[in-house]
Amino acid sequence: MPNNRRLSILLFFSIWTITLADICPEKCTCKDFNNYASLLNFKQLTSLDLSNNQLNSLDFSALSDFSLPSLIKLVLDDNKLASITRQSFIIFPNVEEISVKHNGIFAIDWEAFRLFRLKRLYLGWNHLPTISEHMLRFTPNLEMLDLSHNQISIAQSSSFFAAQHLKHIDLSFNRIQRFFYDSFSPLFQEFLQLETLDLSYNNLSSIPWQSNRKVCVGELVQPVLETLNISHCPKLRLIEARAFAKLPLLQTTILANNPMLNFISPSAFKTFLRCLN
Repeated sequence: MPNNRRLSILLFFSIWTITLADICPEKCTCKDFNNYASLLNFKQLTSLDLSNNQLNSLDFSALSDFSLPSLIKLVLDDNKLASITRQSFIIFPNVEEISVKHNGIFAIDWEAFRLFRLKRLYLGWNHLPTISEHMLRFTPNLEMLDLSHNQISIAQSSSFFAAQHLKHIDLSFNRIQRFFYDSFSPLFQEFLQLETLDLSYNNLSSIPWQSNRKVCVGELVQPVLETLNISHCPKLRLIEARAFAKLPLLQTTILANNPMLNFISPSAFKTFLRCLN
């Protein structure tokens, strides 16, 4: 092939590549989406919204050799997802925020969130019955976790231990009956960073290990927790002396609308509260 012709062909493809990169949007909202292969054309995406598309699975097996390394935010709200597998987010290696609210998710595979840069995860309004200790195994930088409006009945000691930088946990509107003293703690105590814990609208009958519906001394150990919401828990009756003694930075506690709560010890709060509701 003559050198001039070869140069012309190379120049054509170079210009085409640059033009495609220039016109590729950084943010995309897709309606009536049903072709995952079409994502191959948008390698520069930083935000992808696939809400309200009737999606019932996240199948990226056909794109196993492809990735969207620039994607930071992924929204999959209001679809028909029933489960999340290990392959669901494999093409989004650097994603920092995922929202799958208002689906029908009842199962999440082990290590489904193998996302080392994930910071915010919204799983609210689904049908999750439990929190697997393996679910957050590879999310060391997770800061915000929304599990509200699910069907979770217990928070195990190992539920959150892998997420070492969690600052905010929302477990409101579940069926939680009890939790353990270390349910919301990471594996290594030096990483305790939880600032906000919402346990409102649950069935807390014991906190933790107690069968007589009371909060006892030292059972909540969160040295940087600032806000605690345990309102709307219809079976909670008693909060004992120094119940929150190991929450030295606690500033706001919400205990509203607990119809069976008939006694709060005057010394329940060791720290100075700015707000008690």
